Amino acid sequence: MSNKTLKADAKKIKLALSVSIATLLVIGGVAGFLYTKKHDKAKRDILILNNRRIFLEVADTDAKRVQGLSGRDDLPKGSAMLFAFPESSRQCMWMKDMNFSLDMVWLDGSKRITKVKESVAPSTYPESFCADNAKYVLEFNVGTIKENNLKVGQNLNF
Repeated sequence: MSNKTLKADAKKIKLALSVSIATLLVIGGVAGFLYTKKHDKAKRDILILNNRRIFLEVADTDAKRVQGLSGRDDLPKGSAMLFAFPESSRQCMWMKDMNFSLDMVWLDGSKRITKVKESVAPSTYPESFCADNAKYVLEFNVGTIKENNLKVGQNLNF
């Protein structure tokens, strides 16, 4: 076999290897993107308040609702926690194991605000804060209710 043939074969092998690697990277990237999108959609939602996006962490299982924001040092700016319940009923929140104060908003199944509670401090535990006919509860950083003029009767969209 000539030196020229060996060089041509080596180029073909390198090209085939490069194409194979590129194909695997594309497939892996698409799979990773789809996996991330699936899990982001399952765990996150967006609320628009005064033309600003608020990223919602969704607590939609018993385990996630029990954990809530407990044990964390803060809630990142521009985010909130959405507690989504299977059906509208009396929903109570407390500040067990919390390290920072919160604003709380209760909503019915139509996403209409039924109750607001500002600046709920960790020291209020074991007191509970409740609202009837609530399907959702939003927990925000303190000041969000006032800053966005959130009121009973207002509808939110998320």
